Amino acid sequence: MTLLALSSSLSSSSSSSSFFCRNSRIHFSPVSRLSCLNGDSKLTIPPLQFFNAGESLRRLGAPGKFPSVRLRVSTRCEKENAPNGGIDDEAERFARRESTMPDRFRYLTKEAPDSPIIWPWFVALGFLVYAWRAVLFELSNWRKAAFAILGFLGDLSKFALALVFHFIGDPITSLISLVETAMYSLRAFYSGIVAYTPVRELTTVILLASSVLAIGEAVEPNSISKQPYVVTIAGLVGYAVVQSYISEPFFWTVLLGLYGYSRLIKKRDDVTSALPSAAVLAGVGEPWVRVVAITGYLALAMYHNSSKTSEEESQSLRRAPPMPLLAAALAIGVRLAAKWAGYRHLTWMIVHCRPVFKDDPEASQEFSLGYDYLIVAVGAQVNTFGTPGVLENCHFLKEVEDAQRIRRGVIDCFEKAILPGLTEEQRRRKLHFVIVGGGPTGVEFAAELHDFIIEDITKIYPSVKELVKITLIQSGDHILNSFDERISSFAEQKFTRDGIDVQTGMRVMSVTDKDISVKVKSSGEVVSIPHGLILWSTGVGTRPVISDFMEQVGQGGRRALATNEWLQVTGCENVYAVGDCASIAQRKIMGDIANIFKAADVDNSGTLTMEELQDVVDDILVRYPQVELYLRSKHMRNINDLLADSEGNARKEVDIEAFKLALSEVDSQMKTLPATAQVAAQQGAYLAKCFNRMEQCKEQPEGPKRFRTGGHHQFRPFQYKHFGQFAPLGGDQAAAELPGDWVSAGRSTQWLWYSVYASKQVSWRTRALVVSDWTRRYIFGRDSSRI
Repeated sequence: MTLLALSSSLSSSSSSSSFFCRNSRIHFSPVSRLSCLNGDSKLTIPPLQFFNAGESLRRLGAPGKFPSVRLRVSTRCEKENAPNGGIDDEAERFARRESTMPDRFRYLTKEAPDSPIIWPWFVALGFLVYAWRAVLFELSNWRKAAFAILGFLGDLSKFALALVFHFIGDPITSLISLVETAMYSLRAFYSGIVAYTPVRELTTVILLASSVLAIGEAVEPNSISKQPYVVTIAGLVGYAVVQSYISEPFFWTVLLGLYGYSRLIKKRDDVTSALPSAAVLAGVGEPWVRVVAITGYLALAMYHNSSKTSEEESQSLRRAPPMPLLAAALAIGVRLAAKWAGYRHLTWMIVHCRPVFKDDPEASQEFSLGYDYLIVAVGAQVNTFGTPGVLENCHFLKEVEDAQRIRRGVIDCFEKAILPGLTEEQRRRKLHFVIVGGGPTGVEFAAELHDFIIEDITKIYPSVKELVKITLIQSGDHILNSFDERISSFAEQKFTRDGIDVQTGMRVMSVTDKDISVKVKSSGEVVSIPHGLILWSTGVGTRPVISDFMEQVGQGGRRALATNEWLQVTGCENVYAVGDCASIAQRKIMGDIANIFKAADVDNSGTLTMEELQDVVDDILVRYPQVELYLRSKHMRNINDLLADSEGNARKEVDIEAFKLALSEVDSQMKTLPATAQVAAQQGAYLAKCFNRMEQCKEQPEGPKRFRTGGHHQFRPFQYKHFGQFAPLGGDQAAAELPGDWVSAGRSTQWLWYSVYASKQVSWRTRALVVSDWTRRYIFGRDSSRI
């Protein structure tokens, strides 16, 4: 995090200056004069200047005699009451003899200002002690004072540790990276096992079985390595009984057989012999079996350890320490210490970057950036669904370079079509433009391409005007499936009038440089369609950098980064994701239903009254937005209607079972947010607001109640608000679907789209540029030059 130091200049005014560093604010108040009130007398101390001029000159060895001139501080009260005007020293009276200035000029003289106060160190120390006394004693807040002192000492320790890391950081960075790679690899491997394993609750099984193995290894070293085959057989038997491949009596018989083989035939001790059976029972047994297995094995291990001889204990203590475990502990300790000290390149809070300027060796070197908070907003790439030939022969609409290539491609198709020597069939193929995908992007591109060709290009190439054809291929039954049916029908009729061929129910099989193979779903027939240019717009996919990141954080196999309701990436600290590269994993209310009921049941009566429910209903609606969606879908006014009985009568109180039954279908309203710019813009604004209010919300949380752990969340969760969607259809016509089931289409909707599009620009400059481009296009037409 960048640290900003802001300070204002000290002045002699009454206002104080401030110095900001991180989250601490230290006030400095300039002092021009010290005043002390003592009764009715006001004591003013002028600058402390104890100085003996004569003595100093004599020490310097200057010739002559110099009188001793001693200056001392006198109060104004003493000077006013003393004889001779308060002057009782001969040297001072001589220095203050009568002035020779004429009386008529004396009114012009002014009193010289006091010289600046120069405080000796012991006076400043006294003020510091007084200030600390005021803080510690007068405020009477020992807890905050102790925390302040400890925080100051902690900051000093962080500074010292950061200095140490500055000199030893580079040699051990490679070690940290190695351990990081190993841990991420293990996490990804384990995540794959968890994702594809047929055994439920694998994490619980591993933890409980590992606890038994750790007990056995602690009491009897090498108890696992002595019998690897027996342990493996026990694990396979446990897996088989979980999958019901073997019966339970056979399972118990095998476990007893393994114990007897190890104890009677191999002559091993009881702890080592019982280790495989106890580990399997702790992992796959019923809850009471797990408790008995772990408790019994622990008691056996304690009894066995107490009966050891001193020679056996010394042998177990002389074993070599596990060096890999010590190395991992050292790396983890260094990481935690570096994180506490704020030394980022040792805390894994670092981003490795590679420039895209591959043609310039000087500007293509990789570099790293440390961060406090990381926001991932890289978007998504085009989803080709693995169709052969798409990447090599299709155009896309994701980057600015894509738009420039499409523009050049369209112009080149017309330039090739007017060349002499081509047959009419060849000209038709080169002027056949195919758009794959009937979503908003594909429909808008088809409409804009039609207007560009009809209004501008054909004026330059009039000889091939009748040969131009635009085809829109959609795998579904209608285009614009995400819109209302009325808008889909209007768009299809509009394209039919404009001469755009809409082919629905067709799936692309392969693409070449001359034709595209599609399969008709209704008949199963594969048809080859010649083309001159293809635009592929069939949705978005995951970028490779996001796929690698998901593997590292244990989210392998997903299509987007999973975040919580606060847009924080699951499994990562201080990492957030917005836009098309992420999706919010909304928490299910049924997973927290017991905690919600317990938190609302204040009197612990086992039932919820409507008054108790009203205290938490706002937190429920904010934390679980699917509740409000469910109420709207059922045309209910509030949650009380949801808790009504079968006859529709309001209840005075409900128990836990009725509460679960009423909310059992709420999670069915959970929906994934669409990959649109509207969602990304709202997410960006939400994160900006959270970061700006982070310090304030730490002290005063504004989020909903934590039903599991108590307290409140720091922020309110992100809630998407849908403002509607537009679909430009060309010919100065558009269709719109706005909240409240309001559907509009036609020229007036196009002007509404113009106003909304201009209002969403980031500045007045861009608004002016966009409006000027529209005006120039209406007057002079589009620019048809080749870029």
